[in-house]
Amino acid sequence: MSGWFQQSRRRLVVGLLATVGAAGSLRAGGGGEERALVAWFKGLPGANGEFVQEEEHTGQRRRTMEGRFAWAPPLWFRWEIAAPFSQVTVSDGREVVVWEPDLNQATVYPITAEVLAEGPMGLFAAPERLPEWFEVERFEQQGERRRWLLRTRSERMLRGLSVVLTGERLESLVLEDAMGQRTTVRFVHFSRRRPPQELFRLSLPPEALVVRAGR
Repeated sequence: MSGWFQQSRRRLVVGLLATVGAAGSLRAGGGGEERALVAWFKGLPGANGEFVQEEEHTGQRRRTMEGRFAWAPPLWFRWEIAAPFSQVTVSDGREVVVWEPDLNQATVYPITAEVLAEGPMGLFAAPERLPEWFEVERFEQQGERRRWLLRTRSERMLRGLSVVLTGERLESLVLEDAMGQRTTVRFVHFSRRRPPQELFRLSLPPEALVVRAGR
């Protein structure tokens, strides 16, 4: 497995964790389109479904992945890639564990403001927080379909985020990072129901290598 591919997978995890914080970082006192996006994520009782994810990087061919996700307030989160490789990211409300079976390695990250600021866990988990991080560059609406293009207010790994809602369904997220990578996540199934709590537990094999980030 190439070094670039391993690095891109870890950048993707950071980016996705950031998105949950991203949409929620709009200024609560801003325009109506900003307040509508914050209110939509604040109104979610939970969510789960299936996704198709595409990565594009300068000079590299496109990679397509598919999997499942689940979220429950406030900080319970699961992002599971099933193909073409296996990777499971789980938050139990205190820390985030990224399990890569092909490497037999789990990387543990504490849940901090920085983690929320760099990925999608902030959109779901804290839509009313982080008002200084993003601004709406453009808003479009055609019938029930609404699209927000967000840009960061400061230099971060995550530079841009596009959120598309169709009625009460999250249709897609597009993340652009500082390394030139563009990640598109299309939700082929999206339910607004709170998932069962057991989805947010992760049992690792005894021989797994556990790495704690920052140590």
